[in-house]
Amino acid sequence: MRHSILNFTKWLFGILGISITGSCLNSQGPIICEYGTPHCEYEVKGKVIDADSKQAVKGVCVTLHESVYNQDTEEVTPHKLPIDSTVVNTNGEFELRSDGFPQDIMFVRVKDLDPQNDGKYIEKNVQVALKQTEDAPGTWNQGIYSADIIIELTRSESE
Repeated sequence: MRHSILNFTKWLFGILGISITGSCLNSQGPIICEYGTPHCEYEVKGKVIDADSKQAVKGVCVTLHESVYNQDTEEVTPHKLPIDSTVVNTNGEFELRSDGFPQDIMFVRVKDLDPQNDGKYIEKNVQVALKQTEDAPGTWNQGIYSADIIIELTRSESE
């Protein structure tokens, strides 16, 4: 009995192996399977300025966040974890870079790190519309998506 079950199992796996191999062929030849996920590079450049004086703001942290779509509320909100961060230079300029699944909306969060230096600014989330600025060859690489933005910060009234 055990011998016949073993022979049946060998026969069954042999038939399954042939059928699986045969299913990878079509009239034009073998089906090419690709594994992976679409991806692209992100580049967000900008400047942070005071909303009243229009002067550069120093000492603020700028973080880049992917967008999250909530199906229940139909809102697009920033993901909790940033994918890149930097501190603006003395001219208030910044550059954020990352890569990931292609999205046309990201968020930039700006937070004051040194309120003692130039006054306290209110934290701000900015929705950024990205445009594809460079195409890339291949089926998975979607190229570069970028944006140039100016962020105006408002001083806190509790100063």
